[in-house]
Amino acid sequence: MKAILRISFAFLLSLVLAWGLCLFLSAPAFAQKTIPNVVGMTLLQAQAALAQAGANSITYSQRPISDRSLDQKVYAQTPAPGLPMAGMVVLEYYQFQGVMPIVVGLTLDQAKNALIKAGVPGDMININPLTTNIPILDKKVFGQTPRPGEPIFGTIVLEYYRSDR
Repeated sequence: MKAILRISFAFLLSLVLAWGLCLFLSAPAFAQKTIPNVVGMTLLQAQAALAQAGANSITYSQRPISDRSLDQKVYAQTPAPGLPMAGMVVLEYYQFQGVMPIVVGLTLDQAKNALIKAGVPGDMININPLTTNIPILDKKVFGQTPRPGEPIFGTIVLEYYRSDR
């Protein structure tokens, strides 16, 4: 009786192993995702493509430029496209950084228009009024940060006179 049980157990075990081997051999090979080429994409497009490819960590490095058309465009990536996705990817991209024009002496509206023309979004311009009793100075810019010729990066501060008359 014990011999029959041992033979039955051995037979069942061999059937299970054979079945497992058949499943293993017939299963499609595990497809490892590769790093897509994101150079030339916008930062948002590159993030989406990398997330879909399984990147679990993206590190960023920005390079200031004065050409608005290249703003937020990826110009390099590490590791190179086509390699297996190993986790972390480094993206290098362009960040617009214009040059501050001279706005001292202009009216507040003229100064804002000059900054917008230079590529500064309107919500990055802070204005600080100083009250004066000289009507001719009303709404004239007398101070600016950053100074003329310096890179525009971050908030712009314009100081101007506001007449109390």
